[in-house]
Amino acid sequence: VLSDILTVMRYIQAFISYTQTVRDQPDENADFLAMLGHTPQPATFMHGFHMAYYKDMGNAVTTMNLAFLNLPHWVYLREATDATTYQEILEEHEQIVTQLKEDRGEEIELLQSYRDFIVADNLMPFLDFTAAYGSYIISQREKRSGYAYQFSDHNLRRLFMSSQPTTYAPILENQGFQNIAYAIRQSTVIAQMRKKEGDRRYDVRYGLGQDLLRKSQYADEFLKAITEFITKYNAENAQVMETRSGPYRRSIRTEDVADIVQLIDAYQDAELICKMLIAFGYARDSKAKAPDTPDTSVTTSTEEE
Repeated sequence: VLSDILTVMRYIQAFISYTQTVRDQPDENADFLAMLGHTPQPATFMHGFHMAYYKDMGNAVTTMNLAFLNLPHWVYLREATDATTYQEILEEHEQIVTQLKEDRGEEIELLQSYRDFIVADNLMPFLDFTAAYGSYIISQREKRSGYAYQFSDHNLRRLFMSSQPTTYAPILENQGFQNIAYAIRQSTVIAQMRKKEGDRRYDVRYGLGQDLLRKSQYADEFLKAITEFITKYNAENAQVMETRSGPYRRSIRTEDVADIVQLIDAYQDAELICKMLIAFGYARDSKAKAPDTPDTSVTTSTEEE
C-alpha cells in the first residue's frame, strides 16, 4: 500500500518540479507549455499507473493482483506559488505516511485510507483519513517512547484553499470554526503534551474526535455533543483560573457555537463540518514557537458565554 502511495506522490512531485522548470524557461519549452495549458494538472497530463503485483512461488512467479492507480484531480497549478505550496504539502504528507507500517493492523488501515485520498478526485477521502489519524496521534504519544507526526494547520489550510472549486474557504475563515478547532486542540494534543511535561492542570479528552464523529450523522446530535464539550471545556478553564497561575486557554463563546450552526445550515452537512474540526483540531499550530508547543496566550478571565 505504501508503495502505491509513494508511486503517485513521487510522480506528482516530479511533475510539479518539471513544470516549474519549464515555466522558468518559456522560450525553450513553448511546445510543452502549450500542452500543459494555463492550469497544469498531473491528472490531465497522464491518467495514472497500471500496477502488477507478483509473488515468487519457488518454481515460478505468479501474478497476484492487477490494479490501476488514478492520479488525483485535486492538484492544480494555477499560480506561480502553487508549485512551492504543493511541494511543501506533499513533503509533510510523506513524512506522515512513511512512519506507518504495513504489518500493523491500525496503521495499514490508515495507509489504505490515505491511498484512497491520493488517487481521489476531491479532498473528502482526506477528511476520512484525518478523522482516524487524530486518534492514532493520541494513542502513539501515550506510549512512553511513542510519537506520531502531526499535520500543520498552515499546510492543511493551503491544501483546502487550493481545492477546485474553493468550497472550503467560508469554513476555514469562520471565526467560530477556528475557535472550536482551537478548543479541540487544547483538549487533546496540547493537553497530552502538557501532561507529559508534568502539567496536569487540564484533562486530556481521549476519544474526543471519535465521539464527535459518531454524533455527526445527525446535525442535532452533533450540535448537542459540541455544546456538551464546550460547556465542560469552559468550566475547566474557569476552575483552573481560580486555582492556578497563567498562562490560560481561551474560552469559547456562544457566538462560536452559533457560527457552527450557521455552517451546518449553509452546507447541509454536519459530518463535513465535524471532520474538518477534527482535522484542524488535531493539527499542529504553525504559529507556535516550536512543533507541538502549547498555546501561551493569556486570558485573565473567561469570555462571555
